[in-house]
Amino acid sequence: MYFDRYQTLDVIGRGSFSVVHRVIDRQSGEFRAAKVIPQPLRTELSEGSAGVAEIEIHATLPPHPNILQVVECFDDVVFDEEPGVSVCAGDDGMKTDRRCSVLVTPLIEAGDLFSMISTSPTGRLTEVVAKRLFRGLLAALDFLHARRIRHGDVKLENIVVDRRSGRALLCDFGLAHRLSNDEPSRNDSSIVARQGGSPNYAAPEILRASRNADSALPSRYGNTVGVEADVWACGVALYTAVLGQYPFHDECRHRRYRRILEGCFHPFPSAATTEFCEFVSRMLDVDVDRRWKTSQLLRHRWLLSGDCEELPPSATKSVAGRKADDYVRSPSTSAAATAVEKSTADASRNLPGDEPSHCAA
Repeated sequence: MYFDRYQTLDVIGRGSFSVVHRVIDRQSGEFRAAKVIPQPLRTELSEGSAGVAEIEIHATLPPHPNILQVVECFDDVVFDEEPGVSVCAGDDGMKTDRRCSVLVTPLIEAGDLFSMISTSPTGRLTEVVAKRLFRGLLAALDFLHARRIRHGDVKLENIVVDRRSGRALLCDFGLAHRLSNDEPSRNDSSIVARQGGSPNYAAPEILRASRNADSALPSRYGNTVGVEADVWACGVALYTAVLGQYPFHDECRHRRYRRILEGCFHPFPSAATTEFCEFVSRMLDVDVDRRWKTSQLLRHRWLLSGDCEELPPSATKSVAGRKADDYVRSPSTSAAATAVEKSTADASRNLPGDEPSHCAA
């Protein structure tokens, strides 16, 4: 049925658990993105309480203007030997099973926020542009959290920008899961520790749950993990988007973990507005009970004040002559991602290790 409806073209992105193809709808002639998820991996992700497979959460969500919509999904699709089928290979490179689930979404033309920032002349967003985009992101998270769903991998690479509407769209639900019934607000920390995620965006409660965290580091706030970790990651993304560096960057992993666990982020520059600094600080609070919820953040004066600028031309230019992997891509294979990672690291190296930092109380 999938191959009757869609013609598979080139591979335009890869992730830890999937590969994304550019496809064309045989009926409408429209280009789409098809995310192929091997069923053995999907089963592994769903075992016990270790999380729910992306297709079982994302595909069942009601429509939301700031979440990448699933057009259609298919199970038990068998891929022949063709480009991209290596996603079904095991760790040893041998084919384990070619049965896949396929999740079809629109092909977003402007790319993700990470690429948008990396191609910007300044390497960052203005507060007013960020305000427009993060208002949508927080609305999407509020929508998910009201349904007891934690996204689990909020980061700039997983926020795509729709060229036509200028809206931010949250995507990539590969680490999403529904909160357990016996924990009304948080889930077993061991689940999140096994899932991994992006270290730069990890909340303190995730580090405390992870074996990678130094056991000697403080854990006075407990180690259960819930939707509050999405809010923390959103704060990291906003800080990085506007200031051009990760808030807790340190070349030493141990010091970086300590910064995160103590909430000691690099100080705001004098050019940042008071409202912006307060807004970010509300998200980067190490105490999950004090950390603001999405519903509170959506009413914050920084988010509600002033007009929102249009997106810069580089984020909304026509797709003519551009490659498909400019739109849906894996950060691990993106030259743009590599460039901005390097610039972020270079900027952070200019901060001495003993420089005074803002420490959340």
